[in-house]
Amino acid sequence: MKACLKLWSVLAIALALVTGSLRAEFLYVSNSNGGSISAYHIEKNGSLRPLGGSPFLAGVGPAAVAVDFWGRFVYVPNASGNNISAYRIAENGELKPVGGSPFLAGNDPIPEGVDFLGRFLYVANVLDSTISGYGIAENGALTAVAGSPFPAQGSYNFSLAVDPISRSVYVPNTQSGTVSAFHIGLDGALRPLKGSPFPGGGGSVAVDLLAG
Repeated sequence: MKACLKLWSVLAIALALVTGSLRAEFLYVSNSNGGSISAYHIEKNGSLRPLGGSPFLAGVGPAAVAVDFWGRFVYVPNASGNNISAYRIAENGELKPVGGSPFLAGNDPIPEGVDFLGRFLYVANVLDSTISGYGIAENGALTAVAGSPFPAQGSYNFSLAVDPISRSVYVPNTQSGTVSAFHIGLDGALRPLKGSPFPGGGGSVAVDLLAG
């Protein structure tokens, strides 16, 4: 089963490359002090060209940026506003606010991650020691999944990673030096994996492309 999931991921990436939907074309940067998102076109040599309309308005204290794998939406947690700004990416890379944005989050939302299939968004609420989970609608709008927010099993969660096969979420706990691990249910709900939290960690977290 794991081998099949790995193969599916490789095939999906290959298909995206062939069709041109997987491209390093745009770059988005959060400006925490300015309450905005700077947007750039990535030139062939890697240099950056600011897009028209940039920077785009965000909330108070935008702390991070996440783009779904298929390049459709951008999500920005506003740490001081306790909400998440959502945008649709236009063909020219400009950001268009999603209807209903910003969406409610917990206290001090910072790290976030979108699952590979573009179904769910997860955001760690640092001062609540919780993880908010959202379903992503076709238009990019966010709806809290059942049971959200979920206990992070630790505190000061400044990093979060979703494995590329969309099975698990990992969150390091800075205060205790542990790593919490969760299984992603079919409905997006998080369930702690056996043995979680695991010793070690507490800083940043990353998962290799073909994990599992």
